[in-house]
Amino acid sequence: MNTNTQPKLADLMVRFMNRPVDAASIEAEAGALGEVEPHEVAVGFRADPRLAWTEGLSVLTALGSNETTKGLVAPSEWAAVVVRHDAAGTQPFALAGYPQRVRDLTSLLQAKDLTVLRPNGENRPATPALKTWVQKQVEQGKPLASLLAASVLRAANDLDQAETVLNQVKSSVPESLKAVCDNEEASLRWQQGKAAEAVAIWERMPESPATLFNLGMAALFLGKSAKARDLLKKAVAQISEKDGWHHLGSLYLALAEMRNG
Repeated sequence: MNTNTQPKLADLMVRFMNRPVDAASIEAEAGALGEVEPHEVAVGFRADPRLAWTEGLSVLTALGSNETTKGLVAPSEWAAVVVRHDAAGTQPFALAGYPQRVRDLTSLLQAKDLTVLRPNGENRPATPALKTWVQKQVEQGKPLASLLAASVLRAANDLDQAETVLNQVKSSVPESLKAVCDNEEASLRWQQGKAAEAVAIWERMPESPATLFNLGMAALFLGKSAKARDLLKKAVAQISEKDGWHHLGSLYLALAEMRNG
């Protein structure tokens, strides 16, 4: 058996999506939805809000930061943000990001041109409750809490307010969080539809599993499959197989190899 054979795309998708969802998570999601039913169904898949939050913090380690996550509590609106998320084709390895958001395998496989799946920069104002939580995080005066607040706004698609908060905190970010701040700015630019600006930021950052992943992801959806393959190979090799980001990276790698073959 050749252990170097790339797994099938469907198998890769199942690996990073197949996470347990307990009753409490399902109840939280039902409450977040209220009377609104989601129209998109991806094989009955539900993203666990708590898992999404945890995997949205793992980028700190991937960027070499030793900042503690103690005291970083998700806003009460987080479950609603996760439940209402549309499926995405692209997902940067960043704060408040999680691999399970990339759940529409059909679109990825059938897309003749992956560049059309890049974000279009749509802005949606956050709810008053989420804005209140963001304000409380900023008022703490702690750079990491403020960066997290900006990332949650980005995840909720309030890109304008996310940029405002990010600009406020950039000048006070210590050296230990500079890479995290730069990665957040690049991820925001990517979601705003400013791919070239995002790539320029990631390229000037120190090499890390997160930057390799993000540059590989960006290259894939910019139509540069050979470059994406090389970057994603390095990224996947440095991310634990227990991490959902490893499996999403492997999925992107398979897509790159399929287009480069």
